Amino acid sequence: MLTVAVNLLATGLLFRSWHRASVVARIIVGAGIALSSLHLWLSGEFHELTLSDVTWQSWLPRIVVLVFCILLLLSLLAFMDARSTGGASVWAAFVLIWQGLHSVVTIVHAGWPKDAEAFDLARVPRDTLLAWTSTPLLSGLLAIALAQLLAAGLASAAQRHNTTSMRPPPSSLRRLAPAPRGSR
Repeated sequence: MLTVAVNLLATGLLFRSWHRASVVARIIVGAGIALSSLHLWLSGEFHELTLSDVTWQSWLPRIVVLVFCILLLLSLLAFMDARSTGGASVWAAFVLIWQGLHSVVTIVHAGWPKDAEAFDLARVPRDTLLAWTSTPLLSGLLAIALAQLLAAGLASAAQRHNTTSMRPPPSSLRRLAPAPRGSR
């Protein structure tokens, strides 16, 4: 759920930065923020923010979640009017960087639990390690690709609209137009 939410949010923010007046971009950003908030609520990460423990295994994941909450709040700037970018491209980049940071912290946390003396990568299952290391890169590529597809679709729709508006005038206006040369 978190990966889908991050992809939606980054795609919407990138699309919003390229097309400031797009309502679709704002809808995608809103869906990304809503899905991210739902993930944080269902995973219990909001409730863990108030716990106090001095070991880094307890406070480091909480700080990473807190940074994500701040990024969600900053992503709300995408709902500003079209005269401003709202920093959408910057927030999209930070969301994708955050996902990489989240993966690193998750790997370190799994490889170095509270009761262990040192980090051991063997504690992390290979399949999980592959998923955690590849997800940030693939999310970045997917978000950029989806935003470009949306932008290309918008440009194509605008071009179709412009070509359909260049139709010849109705027959009632053709009577008033001068006759072509050589036709009498």
